[in-house]
Amino acid sequence: MNLDRAAPALDLEWGPLSIHTAGRGVFLLWVTLALLGVSGVAVALSRKPELITRWTTWALIVPVVGLPIWTGRGATTVLAAALGVLAVREYARLAQLPAVDRALLLVLAVGYPVLAWLAPDRLDLVPLVALLCALPAVLSGDVERGSRRAVFTAFGSIWICWSLAQLVVLWENAFLVCLAAAATDVAAWCGGRGLRRFGWARRPLSPLSPNKTVGGLVGAVCGAVLVLTLLGTVTVGLVVAVAVGGVLGDLLESMVKRQAGVKDAGSWLPGFGGLLDRVDSLLLILPLAAVLA
Repeated sequence: MNLDRAAPALDLEWGPLSIHTAGRGVFLLWVTLALLGVSGVAVALSRKPELITRWTTWALIVPVVGLPIWTGRGATTVLAAALGVLAVREYARLAQLPAVDRALLLVLAVGYPVLAWLAPDRLDLVPLVALLCALPAVLSGDVERGSRRAVFTAFGSIWICWSLAQLVVLWENAFLVCLAAAATDVAAWCGGRGLRRFGWARRPLSPLSPNKTVGGLVGAVCGAVLVLTLLGTVTVGLVVAVAVGGVLGDLLESMVKRQAGVKDAGSWLPGFGGLLDRVDSLLLILPLAAVLA
């Protein structure tokens, strides 16, 4: 199904802001609004404060993510850089990185999205830059914590900075991937709750997070197939990226938080914790989607 031909174009202008979405963008806009509306009614009827808080946060996130992507690749670059800066600040605190290592990651959080926009071929340098992340520890002669600093800084440069730059690489399909990731996350939660009466479904995928179960993974796969089919973009690669990548992304952040001894990466995002707690699944979904889909 070619969504670009199946739906009309939408051109909106407010002063200096110009939004041009065609076909798929219009379709996803209405799908998103419909999902928010239906889920909003269900959440209101549930009268559960936690669900209401989460829905309100999602309603605020949609325009923050959607408007830059629909505005163009340049605005998407700004979005990716902003998300990267916020996520790096949380990660650097969890990893207890010194100021110089933190500054290096902040530079890369902005630099990688800009490279993805202006010179995407230069992203081939990412592995080399990851190795060079050891320079601050080497030049300072940090024998006691040098290896740990180098590893955590290099890992952060790829896990956060490079991964979020894939928003720019994917650009035209970035909102689709984000929407599918959000829907699959809900499906994973439903699978974990709905299948828990079966012993095999209650089995944790990893000791890092007992709540991430085999049932949740089954729910994620089923949800990914369903939502991507409804969006007319289902492929094996994209299902693997969204379903498996999302679950593994959550577990990866759980490992980082467990080592830091904290429950959430932050507390400023109502109902979710920190930004890293909200984008953790995307940090694997985005690069996997860029490669597999």
